[in-house]
Amino acid sequence: MRHLFTFLFLTLGLQIAEAQEPYRSFLEEGKQWIIKREIPELVSTIVCKTDYPNACIYVGENPYFLREEGGKVFLSEENSDEETVLYDFNLQLGDKWREYFDEDKLIVVNLDTIEVNGIYRKRIGFIEERRIDYYKSEGLVLDTGNPRKWADCWVEGIGSWYSPMDYPGWCIIGAKVTLQQCYVNDEVVFTYDDFFKEGITSNISQLRNRDFSSDRISDLQGRRVVNPQRGGLYIRDGRKYVAK
Repeated sequence: MRHLFTFLFLTLGLQIAEAQEPYRSFLEEGKQWIIKREIPELVSTIVCKTDYPNACIYVGENPYFLREEGGKVFLSEENSDEETVLYDFNLQLGDKWREYFDEDKLIVVNLDTIEVNGIYRKRIGFIEERRIDYYKSEGLVLDTGNPRKWADCWVEGIGSWYSPMDYPGWCIIGAKVTLQQCYVNDEVVFTYDDFFKEGITSNISQLRNRDFSSDRISDLQGRRVVNPQRGGLYIRDGRKYVAK
């Protein structure tokens, strides 16, 4: 019996520690991202400096100013008071995110945690709304848990698998841009292949395209709900709503 209690205690402790993993900051002094761009082929380095009121990321000689608050990363350009939300790690399943260069939206279909070099990081997977609509209309089901099917992927403290500065004005339209490596203090902490690691099972939440059907109601973890409780928060037709 004592061994059983010990096992349960250790298991519960692991789950609590896993659930309480600290937020991994995107902005760290000296952090560097190595970016590979095609057409034309070019390898470049993006460097983070934090010895300013707002952190500064240099893309070549061009500075961009960032600040981090409440799981969000805000960006502003030099001589501008306007801010753009570059990342929001508070997004939930079914939430929509803008997609640049197009009117389409990206939808959060996967939330999980991956472990890289002993560090746990939150991962968010996106799929285009139009692709989900197409699969739904054809009666097909997307494998939303497969990173190879995602349109974009964010990892806490690292950014998008395209680049940490994945926003209009930086990427070349039609050119493939990918994050190759991320360094902190000259140590590799993340590589492109790490985006595709298997998620930690206990923390995986997926939203499949069939969950967006208007006749299906799901909770925020993507599980079907037959009898919504009044005042509860649910997802129907791809949107969050409060049951009345």
